[in-house]
Amino acid sequence: EYGTHTHKNTKMRLSAHNVLTCAKKSCIGSNFPLRLNAREVTSEASEFDGEFVARFLEKVDWPALVAGAASLNVTIPDTLPDDYADNEELLANVQKVLFDVHVIEGDLFCPGCDRKYNIRNGIPNMLLNETET
Repeated sequence: EYGTHTHKNTKMRLSAHNVLTCAKKSCIGSNFPLRLNAREVTSEASEFDGEFVARFLEKVDWPALVAGAASLNVTIPDTLPDDYADNEELLANVQKVLFDVHVIEGDLFCPGCDRKYNIRNGIPNMLLNETET
């Protein structure tokens, strides 16, 4: 039913935010990370998998994750500790941030050109207008 927010397949997570960049070819300056302004957020717990999270963190831009988490009022350490793979408490918290928090409604803004990308029903719209390509 529409409006019940059971978005099983349409959830923007910070794991996705961590790789999104501005798509405008004319964008000057830094186009990553996009600034996140979330208006509606939900959370759905997932089964903890520390080994998976540790492997996933090898690919994460940690400063971008810290910024994304802060925009959702979630605090994680400013720097990733060297022993993160053995720190189960940290891995559990990071898993929640990366995979369990879902942005349903909001916007992403490019830090280079301030282009706004809408997030509706959990889906970031990264399509450009014809004049922007």
